[in-house]
Amino acid sequence: MKNVKTLLAIFAMAMSTLGLQAQDNPEGRKSAMKEHHQQLTEDLKLSEEQSEAWKAVHKEYRPKIKAIRSEEGLSKEQKKEKARVIKAEMDTQLKAILNPEQAAKWEAMKAERKAQHKGESKAKRHEEMATTLGLSEKQTAAWLEIHEKYDAQKREIKEDDSLSDEARQKKMKSVRQQEKEAISKILSPAQLEQLKKLKADHKEQRQAKKGQK
Repeated sequence: MKNVKTLLAIFAMAMSTLGLQAQDNPEGRKSAMKEHHQQLTEDLKLSEEQSEAWKAVHKEYRPKIKAIRSEEGLSKEQKKEKARVIKAEMDTQLKAILNPEQAAKWEAMKAERKAQHKGESKAKRHEEMATTLGLSEKQTAAWLEIHEKYDAQKREIKEDDSLSDEARQKKMKSVRQQEKEAISKILSPAQLEQLKKLKADHKEQRQAKKGQK
């Protein structure tokens, strides 16, 4: 876990830079999309007819998704929901192009990509939290190990079909409490107080968003 904080900072900066490059470089974005389509064609073994149909679906839905982003009078959450509906429609059209074997592989690819994006987002949040709380390298390493340990336990509880809803909630509450206690042991009193304030602010923001819906 050497230089963990530095590595997380570099990762977050790299992700930010890539995002800016995509926004400011239309040609680069077009080239990346073409490369992605070629790779997808190879991975799914699309026929020429399937490949052209796939591009046609994206050409139809891409402007619709783009229009939502610039639509006025909608909150961020409303735009996100509208985009989700459009993307679901697009996915249905794309899946119709594939045979059962290709469709199964595509679903697996999407699940893997979603997990990767989730991991990247989580790494960025940890980097931001480490900076906000002023964690040392040793504290950051411990922070990551604790969250990795208890996140794995939470996943196991969620995936355990033998548990009733009540039992699942009870076990989840216990794991969260253990995680909270582990985190409190690696923070200074000032850092712990700051963390409590950040959580309280975050909770207040979530409640405010719910009230706007």
